[in-house]
Amino acid sequence: MARCLQSPQRRRQNNHPGSSHPQNLEEMMQTLQDHVFINQSSFPFERLAKIESTISAASNLIVTLEAERDLLVSQLDCMTRPEAKPDAVPNFIWARSFLYRGKLTSFSCFIDAYQAALICLFSDFPEKRLEMARVAHSLGRTRLYISPERNSLFSGAPQHFIDKHSRGIVEGWYFDTNLNVERMRRILPRLAAVVGFKWGVDIKVYWRRENASLTH
Repeated sequence: MARCLQSPQRRRQNNHPGSSHPQNLEEMMQTLQDHVFINQSSFPFERLAKIESTISAASNLIVTLEAERDLLVSQLDCMTRPEAKPDAVPNFIWARSFLYRGKLTSFSCFIDAYQAALICLFSDFPEKRLEMARVAHSLGRTRLYISPERNSLFSGAPQHFIDKHSRGIVEGWYFDTNLNVERMRRILPRLAAVVGFKWGVDIKVYWRRENASLTH
């Protein structure tokens, strides 16, 4: 009723082409743009970058710890495995066994024995790590095999490939697991020589089954 009783003059004023609506819209858009600019300038980009860097480092550490855990579990399994009776089996040292300073450990695959050798050498001779990495690289020409930078093991490879084909040795060092037995057989004796070890006496990986009485 009140709307119907509104005077014609008042209705004409409401429909006047000089309405202030466009001006109000421009002011609202400018205010919105200013608000977005303020939010961008105060956004904690450095904090976000730090969080992403920490997550990446934590992921690498988890992979290293998992590899070390698997190695320790394998060693524990060997230590707690029931001993065979002396006459039950021939006196053989089986393939995939690892000898280090008089202690013999068996593994289920060659890459685990290879990793055990690297861990022992890099743990006991930290001052020789760079030299061992250089010697390994000299055997590959275009490949590093051992590096303090995980991604440098496979230049240009996608991250999922790098994660799948590399493991940790000690904190800050990684190695390429995409190796055949022949390549591992070439690398390890050279690394043993770097620290002054004699291959077959101080350290050895058994690539095939051997008669224990003929190993010395």
